[in-house]
Amino acid sequence: MSTTTLTETVVDIADHHTSLFYLQKKSMTGQSLPFADPNQYNKLHQDMYEKGRVDFASLRQNYQPQVLKSLSAGYDNYKYWRYLLLSDQAQSYPKRAWRDMLPITGKVIPQINLVKDAAINFRVLPIPRVVLYPSGWSSWLSLRILGPHNLDQLASLLQKLFTTPAFQFANNNPVSLQTVMSSLGDGVRTDVFGDDPPDVALPEPTLVTTVLAKHHGAYSVGDPQNEPALSLIIAPATGLSHKKFEEAVYRFTQHDKDPLEYMVMKDYSCFTWMEHRLNPSELNRQKLRCYHQNTFRLLVHARHLLALLNAAANQKKKPVRLIELVTSAIAFFDEPKFINASFFVFLKESAIVKTVERAKKWSGASV
Repeated sequence: MSTTTLTETVVDIADHHTSLFYLQKKSMTGQSLPFADPNQYNKLHQDMYEKGRVDFASLRQNYQPQVLKSLSAGYDNYKYWRYLLLSDQAQSYPKRAWRDMLPITGKVIPQINLVKDAAINFRVLPIPRVVLYPSGWSSWLSLRILGPHNLDQLASLLQKLFTTPAFQFANNNPVSLQTVMSSLGDGVRTDVFGDDPPDVALPEPTLVTTVLAKHHGAYSVGDPQNEPALSLIIAPATGLSHKKFEEAVYRFTQHDKDPLEYMVMKDYSCFTWMEHRLNPSELNRQKLRCYHQNTFRLLVHARHLLALLNAAANQKKKPVRLIELVTSAIAFFDEPKFINASFFVFLKESAIVKTVERAKKWSGASV
């Protein structure tokens, strides 16, 4: 019997910070980014659309950026955004940037490497980035895993990334994933957001892992031997009990609950295995890559909007610009335009309904 060999896996990790710095102040004169005015925010998106990328230094004169090197649109003309915006006219997206809370992607100055480990005999390429919103940011780390590896090695890698000092900036001492994300976040806070009011961080990161290519065999979710590895992949620091693991398994119904067509999801972490897309071809790889990106971006976007609703509902003052973004976030949850498996599971959380209803009362959207 052939041994199942993974040849390409992608992992995306993001934390989440919410700040009402730009949305509560009366005047934003001298601040770094045009995050307090709809027209200026849209203009920044138009500049990014036309130029492809805007140097961060051009946005803050006589300032030395701590983390951010350049900014580009955090969306493109592909399936997720076309569905979300009900349009395939990418040239119109910048005009909708404020109304639809469209994000910005920040390229960062620091270089991050993995600490050399003899047990990792495959390539792991980390790419640090930042996602920016008028209401906060995410430190974002992408990992592309290339070369022969198996499910146990993938689980072991993720466990090391989340529980040991597995990273380093340049040639400095090894640091933890939390330190990496905090360091990027501290720089973003200085470059973009003020400390008054302070930002609020969500406790759990978003973690999305998808196998893009493999040789031979398959890893069935119905095989008990695969449970420990799958459990660690979605909960790298602790793993899951058998009961929690069973609750986390989602079978894709269009494949009649095939044990080779599944997603494992717990909270905001998910792992996807689509056997029908793992037949070797560039088209299948692109489809899986697209599904992975849609899953990750949708979860990050949804969590930012939900965090904004929670933060706004605690405010006594109700500036128009804050109400505008809250109204947009409410519509996102009330009438979702794009739902995939992970978002379907996400929307089942009872806390979402309560948060949206509370935000409606705060904003005056419901009486």
